[in-house]
Order: sequence, then C-alpha cells, then structure tokens
Amino acid sequence: MTVVSVTLSADLAQFVEAEMQRGDYDSVSAVFDDALRAMMAEREEDVRKQTVLKEAVLAGLADMNAGRFSTLSVYEIAQAVIDESKED
Repeated sequence: MTVVSVTLSADLAQFVEAEMQRGDYDSVSAVFDDALRAMMAEREEDVRKQTVLKEAVLAGLADMNAGRFSTLSVYEIAQAVIDESKED
C-alpha cells in the first residue's frame, strides 16, 4: 500500500468528513478508494463508448462506400417512421 498526501479545498474536505460522519466510510482512505474506483469505472465506460462509436462510424462508412445509403433527409426518414407506426 502506498501512502499519498493530498491537499483538499475546504468544500471537498467537508464532503469527505460528511461522508465519514454518515457512516458510509470508516476512513478518509476509504472515501478516496471509492471515489477513485468510480473514476476508473467512468473512464473505462468512456473508452467502451468510444469504441462502440468508432465501430458504428466505420460500419456507416463501409455502407456508404458500398452504396448502401439513403438520399432522404432525417426529417423525411422520421416522417416515414411516424407514418409507418400509424399504420400498425
């Protein structure tokens, strides 16, 4: 385990203290561990979303290059979907 010293603004120090007083954490280290794990998970989710988006863009470009695309506007497509849903 590594010991790290940090300086917090007053509002962050109050937040950490409040979290400990609520009984959710038994130490400052536990608050930081939880916060950093949440930050790591958020970063991992961001990477996952970027990967999904990149794959979707590449698939769209491949479709376009293969001639699989519509000349309709987004409004026209939306209207067609609305009209089709009314028929059901």
